[in-house]
Amino acid sequence: MNNKAETAPQKIRKALLELKKEYPFEQISVAAICRKANVSRTAFYRYYSKPEDVLNELIQEVLSQSESYRDEIIAQISGNNERKKAPICEFLRAHKEYKPIFSDAMLLHIVIRTIVQTQKDSFFELIQEKARLSDHQAELLLYHHVSGCLAAINRSYSLSDEEWNQVRDYIDKSISNIQKDILRGQ
Repeated sequence: MNNKAETAPQKIRKALLELKKEYPFEQISVAAICRKANVSRTAFYRYYSKPEDVLNELIQEVLSQSESYRDEIIAQISGNNERKKAPICEFLRAHKEYKPIFSDAMLLHIVIRTIVQTQKDSFFELIQEKARLSDHQAELLLYHHVSGCLAAINRSYSLSDEEWNQVRDYIDKSISNIQKDILRGQ
């Protein structure tokens, strides 16, 4: 994308990702983001109040472009490989520009919590419709799923596409079998 065609929020998000490659998140200031993005502090504050807001928007950006966990489970259980969007692990592997955020151990708890909070209602609806799980149990299951997905993708960046496809197929089969058991109430 041409830098002149980018909006201030796009420049700010891109700047945060670039800065995150070099610095821990807690060391990234509004001033540093503005310098890197070549935008004024006024422009920053028009859209965000702090760097954490930019981080949250980056997470939401990935979620909006990837398949929800609910839809992923339905696709796995039904054996439907025709998906509208890629699962989050596939999306992140294909879009390595987000790696500085999604692979940072210090930010992982924020990323996981944000994903769970964003997707838990639709996930709970599916799980509780099919299985006898409490809200707490369903939430723990989603935390487990999100954590495992992010751990696998962060380990996969060093794998070739062929190696990743083999690992992904094994993981998908394992998860699908577990989810089928849960949804059958076993």
